[in-house]
Amino acid sequence: MKKLYFGILTAVLLCLCFFGTAALAYAADVTEALSILEQKEGIKASYTLHPVTGAVRMLTARDGPIYRNTLPEATPDTVARTFLGQYGKLFGLGGDQDYVTKKITNDDNGNSFVRFQQHYMGLPVIAAEFVVQGDSSRNIKSVLGKTTPNPVVSTTPSISAADAQNTALQVTAKYHKMDESALSASAPVLSIYNPSLLNDAALNSDILVWQTEVTPKHSAPIRQLVLVNAQTGGIALTFNQIPHAKNRVVYDKNNDASSQTMPGLPA
Repeated sequence: MKKLYFGILTAVLLCLCFFGTAALAYAADVTEALSILEQKEGIKASYTLHPVTGAVRMLTARDGPIYRNTLPEATPDTVARTFLGQYGKLFGLGGDQDYVTKKITNDDNGNSFVRFQQHYMGLPVIAAEFVVQGDSSRNIKSVLGKTTPNPVVSTTPSISAADAQNTALQVTAKYHKMDESALSASAPVLSIYNPSLLNDAALNSDILVWQTEVTPKHSAPIRQLVLVNAQTGGIALTFNQIPHAKNRVVYDKNNDASSQTMPGLPA
């Protein structure tokens, strides 16, 4: 047992030291949970860690499932929650209240995919989602996703939702060079935002934000996500969620190299 524990500890510390020191404080929880998982389930785990938070990002077993279901009539969601209840430390999760089921899908082979979103004190954690995959017998095959381990942040905002909404409108109007009156903003949702979940080069910090989406009142390619810091009123993140693409038309002279007509008809 000790040999296995220290082997896992060495692997975890090497990973975290390679990626940076920000995640070192979380290493003990990961090491302990991995050791318990391998001993209890009789598996050899294969995993990767988030380079900033240190939470397990991908978990599988080298041969077979990582967790065997013992409840034949259980739903995929129930089995996934049973697994997370025992090994949630791997992902920085505490109790059942730390995650909410978003979607459950099944493929033609009977495999199930349960998508969860992390919550903290009842608030959604932006971009903190993970999928638990099960086979046709409800055994857990893998877990893949991102979480922010054991967040510690005040959930009481200093900035009102109305002020956050006005700030979002002002920023978006300036960004797109439009009048504020031509835009509308959705009702702000109090949320937790960790920049490192969207950018591996960002700091590992949990921020209370108001999340809103700004759209034009008339047709325009704008769906601006705006995160307003709920304590300072500053902009934590903003970007347009509508992708941009160039419209290109190829003229190939009707695919006739000998043609002297330029540019020809579009392909």
